[in-house]
Amino acid sequence: MTSSALSTASDRQRLELRAAAVLEMRRRNQSRNTVYGIYRPNGEYGGELVRCIQDSGGMNFVEVDAEPDFGIPEKLEPLITKPKKFKLALGGRGGAKSVGVGGIRSSFAKDYGTKTLCLREMQNTIEDSVHALINGFIQQRNWDCFEVTDKAIRIDGDDVFKFRGIARNPDGVKSMYGFSCGWVEEAQVLSAKSIDILTPTIREAGSEIWFTLNPGSSQDPISQRFLQPFYSQLLRDGYYEDDLHLIIWINYSDNPWHRELEQERAFDEKNMSRNGYRHKWLGHYNDDVDNAIIPAEHFDAAVDAHKKLGFRGEGAKIASYDPSDLGPDDKGYCLRHGSVVLDVCGSSLGDVN
Repeated sequence: MTSSALSTASDRQRLELRAAAVLEMRRRNQSRNTVYGIYRPNGEYGGELVRCIQDSGGMNFVEVDAEPDFGIPEKLEPLITKPKKFKLALGGRGGAKSVGVGGIRSSFAKDYGTKTLCLREMQNTIEDSVHALINGFIQQRNWDCFEVTDKAIRIDGDDVFKFRGIARNPDGVKSMYGFSCGWVEEAQVLSAKSIDILTPTIREAGSEIWFTLNPGSSQDPISQRFLQPFYSQLLRDGYYEDDLHLIIWINYSDNPWHRELEQERAFDEKNMSRNGYRHKWLGHYNDDVDNAIIPAEHFDAAVDAHKKLGFRGEGAKIASYDPSDLGPDDKGYCLRHGSVVLDVCGSSLGDVN
C-alpha cells in the first residue's frame, strides 16, 4: 500500500473515530436527565445564568455544575420543580411562555417518557397546534430519541405528544386515556364546556393540566375559574400557589431573550391605547368597553391635574375606607381634599380600621 493510500486510510479512520465519539457523546447526553439553565434578565434585554438544575432521581431537582441543555426564564422554574394539578403561565407577548413550556414538556418526554396531550379550543389542522414548536425544539438539540410524524411525536413507537382541538371533537379528546399531562395553548378562548372536559380526561395518577394564555375578558370561563379567585394576589405578586394551583404571570420584562421584539414593544407603548398595550404586552384583561364615556387615558390625564393646572384642593377633607375587617379580600383607603385626591392605598393584610 502506498504512502498516499495509508494516509487516506488513516484520515478516514480518524474521521470515523471522531464521528463515533460525537455519536457516543450525543447518546450519553440523551440518556441522562436534562440540565435546565435558569436565566435571569440582567440589564437592558440581557440575561445571566444564575444556576443549573437537574433531576437527581424521583423528581428531586438539585443544583448542578454542568452545561445546560437549554435555558428558561427564572420565573418559570416552578413549572419544573413543583407538582400541581393545575399550572398556568399567563402574560403578554414576549414572555417566553409557549417556548418555555414546550421545552419543559419535551424534556420530560425524553427523561421519563411522559405523555402530553397538546390541546387548543379550535384546531383545524396540525399547523394550528404546537407541533412545529416542539419539533423545532427537538431538532435544535439533535434529540434522536424522538420520531416526528405528521400527526404525533413518538419515542420507541409510543406517542408522547398528540395534538387535538377540543371544541369540534370533545368525544375524541375524552378518549385520550394514558396521558399524564394536558397542555392547552391559547387557553383564554376555552369554553366552560371544554374546561369541564379536561379534568376527567387527564386523570392519571399525578397528572397535571397546563395552560398558557394571554387573558381576554375577566368574564371568560378560564378567567372566572382560574384567575379571578386569586387576582389580587396575582396583581400584587405576579404569582399564586396553593395545594391545587400554580399560576405564574410572566411578561417580556422577565424574559432574558426579549431583545428581538423590543422595537415593536416600544412602538406599541407609544401608539396603542393604554388598555390595549397593557393587554398585548403585560397580560392584563382586555375589558375595554366600546364607546366608553370616559376612556382609560382620561383617567391617566387626571393624575396630578391640580399641579399641571395650578390649583389646590378646597373645602372639606374627607377620608373613606372599605370596612372589610380581617377578611382575605383587599382593604382600601382614600383621602381627598375637595376635588384633589391626596392619598389612595390598599392592603391585603391586617385590619384597616
